[in-house]
Amino acid sequence: RTLYPHHLVNSVFRWHVRAYCADREEFRDFNLARIANTLNLTGSRPAIADPENDRYWHETTHLQLAPNPNLSEEEQALLAHEFSMRKGHLSVPSRAALVPYTLHAYQVDPSIPDSDNPQRNRLVLINKTLNKNTCKNMSYLTGHLVIIRCNTTSELRPGSCCK
Repeated sequence: RTLYPHHLVNSVFRWHVRAYCADREEFRDFNLARIANTLNLTGSRPAIADPENDRYWHETTHLQLAPNPNLSEEEQALLAHEFSMRKGHLSVPSRAALVPYTLHAYQVDPSIPDSDNPQRNRLVLINKTLNKNTCKNMSYLTGHLVIIRCNTTSELRPGSCCK
């Protein structure tokens, strides 16, 4: 593969490089531990690989997180206090390209129903309808989300990833 990197991203236990992939003709994330060899190419970066063209990197979304409603009221109140929530939710800004990593950092798995093991899924994503560009980016980063596309928004649903 020929990659044109523009940012390094730490996602809890791994480092990723955000880069334009000439083979796939799109910006993607690559796990640094999986890159075996590198070769420095001479010459200029193609215009399409300019980091300014990475719209998911430049698009910001706000993830709305809340205590799992299936927890006791006391547990919900503790979580709200722990995360300094206002009006029962926490607004977390994230670059669209980093949404899956942000959710992982908060231990939020939108593919698991809120009622399944609320002790494990203490926080839930309450704005499950996100910008379709954000969701398109998530479709190749997560293997457990189905992205339902429509004209202006996409909805996150449990299941197998579709392309």
